[in-house]
Amino acid sequence: MSAAIPVALGGAAVGYAGGQGWLAKLPKIGGSRMFTLGLVGWAAMKFTRNRHLRTMGLAAVAASAFHFGLSQTAKKTIEGEVVEGDVEGEDGY
Repeated sequence: MSAAIPVALGGAAVGYAGGQGWLAKLPKIGGSRMFTLGLVGWAAMKFTRNRHLRTMGLAAVAASAFHFGLSQTAKKTIEGEVVEGDVEGEDGY
């Protein structure tokens, strides 16, 4: 089985965790909870042998990289709407 389906499911899990407010419980490293999530994902990919944890780590790194790219734009767009200022939501992740 290719890694596309597990990574997509891992991305869905990250989105679900954000929607439930679970990501708000992460500490801020580098000023962002998504950066913290990316570090946790990288550690899971680097230091575990469980292929499911490695795949979830890859999804966390991908979600973190997406958030980083989104936060670097001058005018942020989310689903076609222009958002001024910081892209962090009310939950702060």
